[in-house]
Parts: sequence; structure tokens; C-alpha cells
Amino acid sequence: MRTTYLYLSMATMGFFGLAQAADLKVYTIRSAEAMKPAVAAYEQQTGHKVTLVADKDAGKKLLAGNITDGDVFIGVDVDNLSKISAAKLWLPIRSSVLNNNIPRALRDQQNEWYGLGVRVRTPYYDSRQVKPSEINTYADLAQSKWQGKLCLRGTRGTYNQGLVAYLIETEGKAKAKQIVAGWLKNLAAPPFDNDTKMIEAIAAGTCSVGIGNSYYLSRYLKDHPNTPVAARYVNQSGRGVQANISGGGVLRTSQQPKLAQSFLEWLSSPAGQALYAPGAEEFPANPKAKVADLVGHWGKPKLANTSLNAIAKRYPEAQTIIDELNWK
Repeated sequence: MRTTYLYLSMATMGFFGLAQAADLKVYTIRSAEAMKPAVAAYEQQTGHKVTLVADKDAGKKLLAGNITDGDVFIGVDVDNLSKISAAKLWLPIRSSVLNNNIPRALRDQQNEWYGLGVRVRTPYYDSRQVKPSEINTYADLAQSKWQGKLCLRGTRGTYNQGLVAYLIETEGKAKAKQIVAGWLKNLAAPPFDNDTKMIEAIAAGTCSVGIGNSYYLSRYLKDHPNTPVAARYVNQSGRGVQANISGGGVLRTSQQPKLAQSFLEWLSSPAGQALYAPGAEEFPANPKAKVADLVGHWGKPKLANTSLNAIAKRYPEAQTIIDELNWK
């Protein structure tokens, strides 16, 4: 189902040297509610109208050739953004603003897409039973002490593929496979359909630890603040916790690429990040931007400085490991 929102506020003119108000069409797989605060503020500050097409299947439609217009696409997961690069659907961007705002590891090395929000996939733990100091790396959860105590999500989506790809890039393929095999050996229950069910299983005592996206737990605690589950950011004394992104770029179909670029530049600014990132309980990609209170409930993690381009190339190898170990 596709939902289209048209915001019509008109205010200050001339952001980034664009002196005349113009329309901008933005496709996103993020929800309209997540995007609405940032879009409304951009319109108010610049006078440019934004047609926001919020469609969870927009990325698939774009790759299938079913989207033939639009100026900007905002998607989720480096693998999906890289597939759009491979299909040559982006226009390269030349922007000192974006390059200054977004760390090199969180943007495409060919300047086709930029991270705007950061999500980390990290251990969850039962705060009634587990001390956070017991979990310092992803490999720790492969230790025999966690046998029958670990819950995981299944592999239908890209979240765990991304985590395994990160392990391959940082630990090597053999070590990554060893870690994943240890996780599967320690399972307390079959993999869950989503991270929310895993949080509930930890709270119910089915398992003591899990691995999930930080924003799922932030969202859950917003509605269930007394849940005895917390996140543990790993690799904090080493390379940093695994990071993935939501991000975007300028579509090759854009008839106004400068305006499209200015929208991305605004989203990457501290003001834009303060509205964009919290919409999905993400960390801002701009390190100068403030972290929202609930998102930063467990502090601001040290992120891995590993190139997302390099990690994206490891997804096929990650899927091979997942298949070989029968992680469903």
C-alpha cells in the first residue's frame, strides 16, 4: 500500500542559494509519521513543497523499474542502498556539506548515498539476571555459558545478514562462521519473526540474552517502561558496535538535482538530524547532532569505523554462512 502526503507550508525562501520555491518528490520506505517532523520543518524553513511518498515496498519498486519519477529516495540498510547503486539509479553528489556532516564510514565512497540515521544491532539482556559486564563482544554470546539462554531473530530480513557481513569484514570469514555457529548452539528457542517477540521472550524468562536492533528496544520501552530488558553496546573498548543506516541519495530521474541535494544537506544538519533520527528511534549519523533522550537511554555508543561499502560487499558471503548453518 502506498501512502502519499503533501505538505504545503510556505515560508523563508532561498535555502542553499535556491531562491525560488519548487516542488520536491521524495520516495521513502520509512513511515510517513517518522518523516513528517523533518519534512514539515524543511518546508517551513525553505518554502519548498515536498510530496512524500511513504511506501514500504518503494525500494523493490525502484529496482523493478516501477518508479520512473522522483527526486530523492530514502531507504534502510546499506545492502538495499548498494543495490540501487549497482542498478545505476543514483546521481553522484558533490557536496562539501554532506561530506563534512556524515562520517566517511557512513556514506558511499562514490558519493551516491549518505547515511542519515544509524541503528546498531547489539545484545539485549535480562537486567534481573545478567550483568552487562558479562557481554563485551559478539563472540561472548557464542560461549558455552550461554547455552540454552540465547534468543535470536530469524534471517528473512537483512538485519542479521548485515551483522554477519560485519563479522566477516572485521573478524574474517572463518571466525565469523565460528561465532554464528556458537550462537545457534546456544539457542533457547527457535528464532523469532521479529525483535519485539525476542524482547518479550527475554522479559518472560524464556532466554536471558538476545541480539537485536537498538531502536526496537527503545520503541518497546516507550510503551512498556518497566520491561526488565536493556541493551549492551559491545566492542566499546575495540572497534565499536556494528552500525547500519537509513539513508538516501538523489535519483537519476530528478529534474532538479540541486534542490534534491539541498534537502539531503538539510537532513544531515544538526537541526535536520534532531527531527529525522528520533522519528525511527535512530542515532543521528551526524556526530555533531544531539542524541534523543530515549534513543540514548544506554548512552551514545562507539560505532565501528568500518566502511559500509566494504560490509555491503560481504552480504553474499554472509548469506552463505547463514545457509550452511541452517539459520532460518
